[in-house]
Amino acid sequence: MTAISTSRGRRAVRTTVAVGAVSLGFVVLAACQKPTPNAHFTLNTHTDSFEADHDCHDGDGLGADLVETCLTTDDGVEFGTRSGDTFRIGVDPKVAEDGWVVLINGFPAGTQEPYSSTYQTFDTDELFSTATQLQSQAGVEPPAEGEVDITVGQLRDDTEGLNLDGTSLEEFQANTLSSLQSTWTVRLKPEEH
Repeated sequence: MTAISTSRGRRAVRTTVAVGAVSLGFVVLAACQKPTPNAHFTLNTHTDSFEADHDCHDGDGLGADLVETCLTTDDGVEFGTRSGDTFRIGVDPKVAEDGWVVLINGFPAGTQEPYSSTYQTFDTDELFSTATQLQSQAGVEPPAEGEVDITVGQLRDDTEGLNLDGTSLEEFQANTLSSLQSTWTVRLKPEEH
């Protein structure tokens, strides 16, 4: 009887260990999140690249309210700029395929066809000028110290295009925000010479 009990005991221990290992495997797999797309920001020779925050990425669309939350720069990516600097934005090929837009302080940067390339270059002086113009049109005070938040927004793949004709800036902004599935935001901050 002792031999049978020992055999059952060993089998029970092996079964418990196997079940524990499988359970741990499921926990590890559940903790792994699929990577989100990347965006790359370069000011002159300094580059920062990062994935979209998991809270700011949804293939079905984020919705305007969630995008408003995602427009902040909580991750602290900031570039100190001087007049005449060149700012470059690069995106993953899938983002380019779906199309992407640039928001300046939360507003679409003018009437624009979505970009379909993986790379665009901007003059920082124009970005700051456009920010002032957009804030003025919307009747909103510009941010302190002339800082400008630049957001890249990946459009849902079913978005046909964005057009300001016949709509107010606020309607165009709401339309744009509701069309996004991923966002990345960085801050441009003027530096003293």
